[in-house]
Amino acid sequence: MIILLKLLIGLTITLIVIWLTILDISESKRKLINLFSYVLIFGGLIGIGFIPDNDYEDGTYCAEIHYYNPETETESKYFLPVFVKGGKLVKLQWSSDGWLDESHFKAPNISDGTATFTSDRGYEYEVELLNSKSKCN
Repeated sequence: MIILLKLLIGLTITLIVIWLTILDISESKRKLINLFSYVLIFGGLIGIGFIPDNDYEDGTYCAEIHYYNPETETESKYFLPVFVKGGKLVKLQWSSDGWLDESHFKAPNISDGTATFTSDRGYEYEVELLNSKSKCN
């Protein structure tokens, strides 16, 4: 959806620039229009970059989590509920009623459905969202 919006903005800017350049106008007005066109293109490209590619709405998702402790070389795989807010992974909910949240890691971007981060204890996590707003079995 966001990608479609970006394409639509880009196409609109391109059409405006083409339309402005084919108008039959004086040289001084053409220079002004060219300047305006460059500003429009540059501003549009910057604006498109600020539209987030957030494909996941805020909420709870089931996720496959790969855990690695580099000190003990322990590896584990879990299926746990996670919480997403603003395209970022903000919390992992352990089945033992414990959790890991932003007080233990910097919330990574998970807008594409995957994220990696290292906790404050040095543990490494790879997270992949599986489905939306359902409990993990």
